[in-house]
Amino acid sequence: MGDDVSQLDELVANLRRLDAAGVEIATTALPEVLADAKATAAAGASPEGQAWTPTKEGRPALPNAASAITAVVSGASKALITLVLAGPYTYHHASKNKSAKKGLPRRPILFNPDDGVPVRMAAAIGRAASRVVARTMGGR
Repeated sequence: MGDDVSQLDELVANLRRLDAAGVEIATTALPEVLADAKATAAAGASPEGQAWTPTKEGRPALPNAASAITAVVSGASKALITLVLAGPYTYHHASKNKSAKKGLPRRPILFNPDDGVPVRMAAAIGRAASRVVARTMGGR
């Protein structure tokens, strides 16, 4: 009976650790999420895979956009991965800007949270959550 109580105590302790697992899940998923965002930008496509409009000269647009993307983890038990876009790339990405008013094409670089997380990124987060839960609950 003592062994059963010990196992139950261990299970309860593991479940309590899961409450704070958000940061670990986000931190584990961050490299893959960031790599996905950079890969689609490097390919000259939106997060959904839609190719960006080429330049007026017919060249691929924003060839260095991937270098302007970074990511951070913030929050505690409900941690977030925030993708950050820097520099002039924000003008191409934003839906309402001076360039858009001049008729220049919009080139979405990061996903719109209102549209949900892209499938590939959601899968990366799911894989990270599975690994963290397995480790927390006594697996590998």
